[in-house]
Amino acid sequence: MVINNKPRISEATRNKVLEAIKELDYYPHAGARNLVLKRTSTIGVAASFFTYPFILEILTGIELELRQTEYNMVLFGTRGLAKTEDSVIHSIARERKVDGLITITLDLKDSQVEDFRKNNLSLVALERDYKGVDCVVVNNEKGAFDATRHLAQLGHKRISLVNGLVGHPGSDERQRGYERAILESGLSLDKAYWRHIDNFSRKEGFEAAQDLMSMSQAPTAIFVAAGDQAALGVIQALGRMGKRVPEDVSVVGYDDIPLSEMIEPSLTTVRQPMQQIGAQAFKQLLSSIKDGSSHQPFKMVYDAELIVRQSSGPCTH
Repeated sequence: MVINNKPRISEATRNKVLEAIKELDYYPHAGARNLVLKRTSTIGVAASFFTYPFILEILTGIELELRQTEYNMVLFGTRGLAKTEDSVIHSIARERKVDGLITITLDLKDSQVEDFRKNNLSLVALERDYKGVDCVVVNNEKGAFDATRHLAQLGHKRISLVNGLVGHPGSDERQRGYERAILESGLSLDKAYWRHIDNFSRKEGFEAAQDLMSMSQAPTAIFVAAGDQAALGVIQALGRMGKRVPEDVSVVGYDDIPLSEMIEPSLTTVRQPMQQIGAQAFKQLLSSIKDGSSHQPFKMVYDAELIVRQSSGPCTH
């Protein structure tokens, strides 16, 4: 009762017990306490891959908040496989391996969300919006709009889009922002200048740039909505082809990973507040765990911010 700060203990008794605890070097058994409280003092984080800089920055934000609590963190990787993802999510919910779960850009099924509800397990989704679930999202449409309009204002008319796969919620939002900026800038939408990639990798960005620059009317600007990793591949490919950035081709990325400002030329990109997103996700998860069935889920929306650096410049041809 002293360890748990129960109010019915006199100050004199409390002091004697605390002194004895100190002399005996006693520590409460966390496992036994958690068994009584029916909790694990562990939160889970699930994602396809944990090697993406975007996800690593989110994890940093989660960890900065988590270290101020008694909670530990365990990671669940699904390797982008739907069958693995389904198995992992269902087992977490049904076996109560953790007190709550944060998912990063995973597409949850209704049955998976329902499993969490039935088992009174807390859930926070990042970059996804589910009814009745705590969510932390970024206004991707506005971020893509600002990036594309920036290029149009620099005089570019052939603006390519390198994006994630169609049907991916984040990619679809960025697609809408790109298309809206193109039309509002008085330009024509031309699908010939669009490329869609799967893994958001530097290799895929490299290959997309090679393909785009082989066109008879090659783009003068490339917006890599698929992320900065792919944008780095685009810049590498342009360099191999003897194209200067931004003198010959402007490039804009998405995410603002740490490497973006270290390369030459530094990358113009759309900043997602990744560490802030991670920190907010943990706060919402902790609130849900503490509130239990009385918790009211809510959605936190962050703005994306265009960061102009050296890789975008006026169209010269």
